[in-house]
Amino acid sequence: RSSITGHAKPPPPSRSMTSIPGKEGMVVDTGAWENLSGGDSIRRQEAAALQAGHATRWQRRARPKHVSGVGDNAKVCLEDAVVPGCLNDGTLIQYTTPVISGDPSTTPTLYGLKDMEAENTYFATRKGGLAMIPEGTDDQIIWPQGTRFVQLERAPSNHWILTTSNWDKVKPNPR
Repeated sequence: RSSITGHAKPPPPSRSMTSIPGKEGMVVDTGAWENLSGGDSIRRQEAAALQAGHATRWQRRARPKHVSGVGDNAKVCLEDAVVPGCLNDGTLIQYTTPVISGDPSTTPTLYGLKDMEAENTYFATRKGGLAMIPEGTDDQIIWPQGTRFVQLERAPSNHWILTTSNWDKVKPNPR
């Protein structure tokens, strides 16, 4: 039971519940330190990115990464994927994630605290927004110039999703 609401904890959501039809993205997971992804999620994002002219890079890990708390038992990651994406405002991004090895995993891509911390991200939970605050200015909380706001989308499971397959919104590169 949840000590906050008094309701029983629901079962873990299925892949179909943590995705948005026709879009790829990362589940905002403040309970995960690092990003993590199943193979299926990366392959779908990789295919969409490649159609837009952006390639995913694969890197063999120096040491296997063992993870638990996702799915039914411990998993191993032998590779990292360096994945291109495009946010809903047209901003091109790149993120690195360990990928669960072996059989195709239905684990969605998780956006963990380590990457959120690197971007100095604030998470608006009610309306599903991320604000990336310039270094050294977050104590002002009057949103400083240079703050980027990224709108999230809600999946059927009520998880917030940072969509990364918005290739139709890529901003032209100024020269």
